[in-house]
Amino acid sequence: MATVAGGRTRHHSIYNGLKKLKNIEYVFIHDGVRPLVTGRIMIDLYNMLDSDNNIGVIPVLPVKDTLKKIKDGFIEGTLDRKDIVAVQTPQAFPFEKIMEAYSRFENELEEFTDDAAIYEKAGYKVKTVKGDYRNIKITTNEDLQMCEFIKTKMR
Repeated sequence: MATVAGGRTRHHSIYNGLKKLKNIEYVFIHDGVRPLVTGRIMIDLYNMLDSDNNIGVIPVLPVKDTLKKIKDGFIEGTLDRKDIVAVQTPQAFPFEKIMEAYSRFENELEEFTDDAAIYEKAGYKVKTVKGDYRNIKITTNEDLQMCEFIKTKMR
């Protein structure tokens, strides 16, 4: 096990970590701000990985809310939620291919919001598995309170 220095952004930190890995087939990239990931998600991701076809896999959930596109404070349109999903981590990839994607876009990492976007831009396909509504991202005090509530119910 090795400790790796963080980078200027999340993706730079991940790239620093990827550069330390050797001789592995797959890598799962996970945010520490999602502490409630389930074993089912991990197993589903692993079962969908296919290094022969360079397929990445991410957990997603259907969007429940109506989503609007806005500009200058005004609604420009309503997005069709049947075509939209919320993305979670961990995200899983064949190691050599995600490493190649990170290397290729090293100077553009700030532009991406998740690892799958880097993988997609490199020309690779990404499949989805069902996420879990309990696998919340903790970014606010309310999220932390919800996490504590969910933890008591998951036992």
